Amino acid sequence: MFLKNTSHTNARYVLYVALLLIIITTGCKKTDKFYTELEDILQVAGEKFGYKSTYAVGDTIYFYGRFGTLDSDLRIRIGDADGQLLSRSYVEAIQNSYLDEVQHHKTLQLVKVLVDEKMGTGPDRQVRFTMGAQTVTGTPVYIRNGGTPAVFNDTLNLKQTGFDYDLSKHYFIQAWTGTGKVFYFNYMDNTLNVWQDSVSTILPVVFEDAVGLFTITTVYSAHVNRSERQLVFCASTKNISTGTSAQRLCRIDLSNLELTTLNLTAGSISGGPWEGPVGSVKLPIIRLMAVGESGRIYFHTGQLYRQYLTSAIGMVNEEGDVAYITGSLSGTTVSNAPIVFSNTGGVNTAGVAPTPVAFDPDKHLFYHLAYADSYAFFRHSILNVFDLSQRREVNTFAPEHADLGVQMILDAPFKAAKYDQCGPWFLQEGKPVFFLSDNYSRNDVGAAVVVDFEGRKTYTYAPSFIYQRQPSSGAMVDRIAMNYTPEGHVIFRRPYTSSEPQYPKSTLEITEIKN
Repeated sequence: MFLKNTSHTNARYVLYVALLLIIITTGCKKTDKFYTELEDILQVAGEKFGYKSTYAVGDTIYFYGRFGTLDSDLRIRIGDADGQLLSRSYVEAIQNSYLDEVQHHKTLQLVKVLVDEKMGTGPDRQVRFTMGAQTVTGTPVYIRNGGTPAVFNDTLNLKQTGFDYDLSKHYFIQAWTGTGKVFYFNYMDNTLNVWQDSVSTILPVVFEDAVGLFTITTVYSAHVNRSERQLVFCASTKNISTGTSAQRLCRIDLSNLELTTLNLTAGSISGGPWEGPVGSVKLPIIRLMAVGESGRIYFHTGQLYRQYLTSAIGMVNEEGDVAYITGSLSGTTVSNAPIVFSNTGGVNTAGVAPTPVAFDPDKHLFYHLAYADSYAFFRHSILNVFDLSQRREVNTFAPEHADLGVQMILDAPFKAAKYDQCGPWFLQEGKPVFFLSDNYSRNDVGAAVVVDFEGRKTYTYAPSFIYQRQPSSGAMVDRIAMNYTPEGHVIFRRPYTSSEPQYPKSTLEITEIKN
């Protein structure tokens, strides 16, 4: 028998193990060195994990980044003071809503910092991160006093009220009174009605004046004043006794439901008179109007009427006289037209405004939207405000356009706001409120923003929503805000479209707090 010599084999095994241990030790040292160097890196995350551009005193800012170890000496200075670090933690994974996937960042830290009044308020508050000898300057933030003065703390949700209507048979009146009432005319039975809390009531108004009884054929415009004591309307009517047609401007006292015909215009307005006592002038079709608490009526003609009048703004004052503020009468002359507003570069704004949107009659203000490109309502738009008593532009708001996939900035000073002024809007206590056309489906309202001209800022109507612009169906732009409730819910008129067979008729909708 021969014995096998194993000394050389054992030596090789020992060598292999030694080499393996050396490799492992070297790798561990390199790994330790990598993580040691990684812990010394100061980086602030941007893009999808960046912080917002505006905050209020008392808010908490979430900073993501690489800030050394959890016990490293990290200082975050915002504006005039160092921020109080509320907490620091490693983040294992983050849901990226933009890409709709989970991204893992095991080396990422989350640092929460309290916004303190010592940091100062206003735009361009500088943000600096310091760790050891390293300093990184972040994006400046805007800090406001106090929290967001929003109506709701949750996302808004649309629901149907169950009330169907036909636009060929009904005319709904925008009445931004805050009571939740919606006034409307029913052409079929020649009545004025009021809808509230899903209940419709006929108001017993008798449509009669010095000429006799009349029926309403088509309402061109109407308005209810803030106290809901006066309702005015301009309509095509038919005299029952003679069967002849005439345009009427009427006022209804809602306290006793008495109707007064202020003006009756039959036939052509050619030759006038156009200014003077309201009962003696020739009035064109009024496309937009509003009545104030004093009884003064502002109106906008908006388009051609029998080739004689183009885009004029006028009023019926408290004494009952008609006067034009700006605009032009083709081939004629009126005392105050054409008049251009003083600081609009010589542009007759009443003539070029693509969408006259509202009057605030008690403040003598006129709002209109001008569009920055050919896409009109579906793109960036500019809100202009004119003081009719001074005949000049007093405010302009033009937010930066937010493309698809871009984070919209809603709580911000005017110069930092970024979103689209799309969808329906209304005036709430003198402040315009826009519902955006993005982040919603057929039954959901994603975002709304309040435009505060006095504070030169915007803030959200429902602040908890994530305002990430996404492709949408565009249906929101078709809704019209009719009124809002004392709780801040908004009532919309929703039109029927042929592409939606599930809606056989148009409906009223109301916003509610989403549970």
